[in-house]
Amino acid sequence: MRALGRAAIVCFVLAGCSYVLPASWRSFRAEPDDAAPAITRALDSIGASVESFDQAHHRITSHWTQNGGGNLRTRERYIINWERDPKEQSLTIYVRHETQEQEVGEGGGIKWGATYHDDKREDAMLDRIAKELAAR
Repeated sequence: MRALGRAAIVCFVLAGCSYVLPASWRSFRAEPDDAAPAITRALDSIGASVESFDQAHHRITSHWTQNGGGNLRTRERYIINWERDPKEQSLTIYVRHETQEQEVGEGGGIKWGATYHDDKREDAMLDRIAKELAAR
């Protein structure tokens, strides 16, 4: 019974920490100035628009895009960061895909639920960014 309790706690902690798990990342032979245009073109290729561009912190966040209808609605967005490693002479790009499902609250109101990520979508976005960087 004690082992089952520990397993449940571990599962709970892992589920609760899914938001803090690291983003998918990939290193490229590219200049930091090439990152933002490649990222915005990659987002545009899937119909996502930029909500914010924090140039000082090398971060682009897309607008939330809503999907579905009826009872099941979700929304998703991308948070993309990049940094230059002068020692390796590479550019590392981090992609975080976030999804939320719409839930009915206790009082009957609608709210957005927990945030989770999809590593397959992160990898697909990194592929799109790689294609854009190669096209420069």
